[in-house]
Amino acid sequence: MKNILVAVILFVSLYPLNLFAGEYSDCFKTTDTKWGTHCGNEKSFQIWMKNTCDETLDIKYAIQRPDGKWSQGVIFYVDPGEIIGGGAWSCLGTGRYKWWARPSNGSNIKFPSNAAVNERFK
Repeated sequence: MKNILVAVILFVSLYPLNLFAGEYSDCFKTTDTKWGTHCGNEKSFQIWMKNTCDETLDIKYAIQRPDGKWSQGVIFYVDPGEIIGGGAWSCLGTGRYKWWARPSNGSNIKFPSNAAVNERFK
């Protein structure tokens, strides 16, 4: 029993406890970024990302605005090899962005709330 407890403690201490779609986030890679593509504003910012895994995924993205808050959105059912970008943009951006991913199969993995993103990543 003691060995199992030690193994669990070791696993928990070494494994990043990102219960918000952590391991699947590595499935997306940035393929391009551009300024001035939306809202008639040269400070708008857009990102394109590719699903590099063999599984259809949902992605939540966040693009930081100059006021420190994050423009956020979710894109569902991104197929393997698909590049997204048409929906991943903000009218005002700083160039800083993040994303989280999860399987599209009705997984119980939750995305972080908008409030949690704004609070954690100031």
